[in-house]
Amino acid sequence: MILTVLKWIGIVLLIVFLASGAYVFGMQFADGPNGLIRGGPFEIGELAEAPEDWNFLKGRMEIEFQTFEPDTSRVVWLGVLD
Repeated sequence: MILTVLKWIGIVLLIVFLASGAYVFGMQFADGPNGLIRGGPFEIGELAEAPEDWNFLKGRMEIEFQTFEPDTSRVVWLGVLD
């Protein structure tokens, strides 16, 4: 009885582990991040230069940005200092 329960717990944990790994692997091909999971490069939008005044971000909790090397996108939490 206990071995059967442990076997099923192991199977469920293996399925969860494999599904999570497949999701994280697949996100590298997505257009942008999803929550805490990094995403692939942005495909929509245009490249913008960094602004001089960042005050337009007041009231925002997070922004998404893309790095050039490696070519991935991430969500960053931010705080604006007055």
